[in-house]
Amino acid sequence: MSAPLASADATLQLAETVLGFAESAVGLAGRQGCPSRSGR
Repeated sequence: MSAPLASADATLQLAETVLGFAESAVGLAGRQGCPSRSGR
């Protein structure tokens, strides 16, 4: 049973890493104030 648990744990860690990267990317984009995403 340790294999499935380890796989699920690895998947959760990967998901958290992806979410963290996405949040940082969105934060950087918001700081730069890209005009293309401001509505123009």
